[in-house]
Formats: sequence, C-alpha cells, structure tokens
Amino acid sequence: MRDYESNARLITRVIRDILRVETFTSIADLKVAVKRKLRDLQIPYAPADLDTALTLIASNRPLVEDR
Repeated sequence: MRDYESNARLITRVIRDILRVETFTSIADLKVAVKRKLRDLQIPYAPADLDTALTLIASNRPLVEDR
C-alpha cells in the first residue's frame, strides 16, 4: 500500500529520470511526457501527486529550458 508521500516521491524519481534525457520548453509538455511514462510503468497517480512532485523538483532545478 502506498501513501501519498511515497507516491509523490516515486513520481519525482520518474520526472528526474525523464529530465536526464529530455529537455522541455513548457511545463505542459513535461506533464504530458510524465503522464505517458507513468501510464507505461502502470503507476497510478492523482493530479495533486504530479503537482507535488513537480514542485519538489522545481525547488532544486529548472523544469524547462528558457527560450
């Protein structure tokens, strides 16, 4: 059984893995890629989980490239 915090941490890890190999110019594009990867990995999530994970990562590094 996963609790809210551990699910957000798992999603955070997935996002960091994606950001290691891809760059994005918008948060919307990043969210689409993350949702696709979570679906492929069969990881359930709530929209709040995704937003929490993005906030955690954004506090340490930029999520998208400047244009």
